[in-house]
Amino acid sequence: MIVLFLLFFLRIPHVSSLSFNFPSFDSSNHDINYEGDASLLDSVIQLTPNQLSQTGHATYVEPMHLWDNASGSLADFTASFSFSIDSQNNASHADGLAFFIVPPQYRMPDEKQGSGIGLASGNLTLNSTANPFVAVEFDTYYNPWDDMDDDHVGIDINSLKSLKSVKWYSSVMDGRVMDSRISYNSSSMNLCVYFTGISENIKVDQNLCYEVDLRGYLPEWVLLGFSGATGANSEFHRIHSWSFDSSFQPHKNSTTTPSPPPPDMPVPISTGKDENKAGKIAGVVIGSLGACVIVFLGIWYFRHKKKSKTKPYAHPIGSVQMSSTSVGNIEEAEVDSFVVQSQDNEFRRVTGAKKIPYEALICATNNFDENEKLGEGGFGAVFKGYLKDLRIFVAVKRIFVSSIVGIKGYAAEVMILSQLRHKNLVQLIGWCHERKAILLVYEYLENRSLDFHLYNEETLLKWEQRFKIAQGLASGLQYLHHGWKEKQCVLHRDIKPSNVMLDSDFNSKLGDFGLARLQDNDGRSQTLQGGSRGYIAPECWDTGRSIKESDVFSFGVVALEIACGRKPFVQKEDGSQVHIVEWLWEFYGRRKLIEAADPKLEDFKRKQMECLMIVGLWCGHPHYAFRPSMSDVIDVLNFAADPPELPPKFPGPEHCLYAQGSSTVSSSITATFITAPTQHSTYDSQSKNSNFTSPTSPLIMNQVKSEYITTYHEK
Repeated sequence: MIVLFLLFFLRIPHVSSLSFNFPSFDSSNHDINYEGDASLLDSVIQLTPNQLSQTGHATYVEPMHLWDNASGSLADFTASFSFSIDSQNNASHADGLAFFIVPPQYRMPDEKQGSGIGLASGNLTLNSTANPFVAVEFDTYYNPWDDMDDDHVGIDINSLKSLKSVKWYSSVMDGRVMDSRISYNSSSMNLCVYFTGISENIKVDQNLCYEVDLRGYLPEWVLLGFSGATGANSEFHRIHSWSFDSSFQPHKNSTTTPSPPPPDMPVPISTGKDENKAGKIAGVVIGSLGACVIVFLGIWYFRHKKKSKTKPYAHPIGSVQMSSTSVGNIEEAEVDSFVVQSQDNEFRRVTGAKKIPYEALICATNNFDENEKLGEGGFGAVFKGYLKDLRIFVAVKRIFVSSIVGIKGYAAEVMILSQLRHKNLVQLIGWCHERKAILLVYEYLENRSLDFHLYNEETLLKWEQRFKIAQGLASGLQYLHHGWKEKQCVLHRDIKPSNVMLDSDFNSKLGDFGLARLQDNDGRSQTLQGGSRGYIAPECWDTGRSIKESDVFSFGVVALEIACGRKPFVQKEDGSQVHIVEWLWEFYGRRKLIEAADPKLEDFKRKQMECLMIVGLWCGHPHYAFRPSMSDVIDVLNFAADPPELPPKFPGPEHCLYAQGSSTVSSSITATFITAPTQHSTYDSQSKNSNFTSPTSPLIMNQVKSEYITTYHEK
């Protein structure tokens, strides 16, 4: 049996494939992520409603291994789907839908521009190498760069100007369901599209092929999905079914030059006896050598397996000793049992991120060069790096193993953040836990964090940028609370400017999900308190636990910081400190909000400034029952709803627990003085002696999955 197993193991090459089939879609399936205006409607994916200026994405959460850098191998794949584009008999309709293949860090366009079909907008419409894609478009509107003025199907690479296109006999007026099959042959490098159309009321078959080496445009791992968009005209874009299958053998298409075959040898003339004798000798020799190799491999395999089993997977706290001079130094931590292979599958099961080899991260960061360090916090340091395989810059967080909080945060980020896809959330690209190191890999964002720009004298955020940042942060938080899953939400628990990252266009992205926890979306559950001084809601100090409204409070504080350019504790003329919510409420009561605006801002829109300030106060209300939902916040910030009328005086003092750790408390706050805990204090009893538990041990994983969820009777 062992021999057969080893022979089978040696015979079969490694195959990496992705396969799924959705005859229809339902809300219980969480393998598809919806962004923008896309939604699930009656077992159908609706990319856009029949409204103007809509953009939607639907993406399969698990990545596909497209090609292998070591061997140069490419995958074969086939995507089949049925779809409909329906203008409901309106001749003025636009713009179309597309099937796309994109890198994991691809961002949905911020601008809702119909001509980009949800793939690109603005100056990236015809040159999107900064946000690359390969797509098949079903275009229903003529644009100046199109080769034909009819509905058409085209193959696009980093541009909406198709490399090759063909007229499509569409049926947009009555919205008939069409079929399409997109296949890629790695040998011929042909990307072919087979699709149906309607001609003279009869369904016809059409096709389009283009030869392209996808390795030149996409990274090794990619995501798949659909996009749709409307602009000045509209139509429904719907996906009715979707199946996909890929086959990937890393050594099938090796780019290395094969060894030349040996020259032809003359065939010796021999008698049958000589031939039989030679054959027997050769058989004995080859058989003996083969048996030796198999026995050797068998001994090595079982010894290696036994050795692995002798290292227990989960260890009691106290299995790691850290010298006082090496706190936070991963290389010096004596983690005797950092065996986490058994949990790799657990991570891969729920994650769209991929495991990245430790060697690749060492190379990417130049061995964690101090010159590449972007910052350092309580749980770890962040380094800039470049992943050659993916051809992207990344931010690599190296987590300190001296505290169980950092380890627990690592598991939380992999288990939670990697399942989330939203343009206002920092994307987790990969993870690594090997060689005593705990590493997280994020998309790299050029403009650092919000606090750097708010409180750095050498930089100044313009008002237009600030208001957009607040709107983006609200959108990301609304997705966590209401748009991720029907029955669950994500509590971030540590919203603050240093965790709000900014990309090259100053779009905000909420990051650092180390304290994030899942919560039942029934409004009754709660989870243990997390957060930072000044941003923790009063009810957290009352109960020691967080709810959705606690995140809303933190958002309100950040909103006021953006508007006023002040940190959570404001220094008064008498030297005392007051929380920014109570400080600004005085201006609100005197109807002089504008006087509290950031003095560094010379030009801003008064209506927007007042709106953001009122929203900040609304979210910062001392009692959670009076705070808005993030959907309400977005409506007000978009001027789709009026701001609320707040009490002229700060509601207190019974709820005024804002003095979280300030050394001097304003006399107007007759509140209990509370000293804020440090970031590690929640688990000090466990981490005091630098004890360590494997980040993927059952203890940690179970705590991450259900973070002490209890029933909370509110309101």
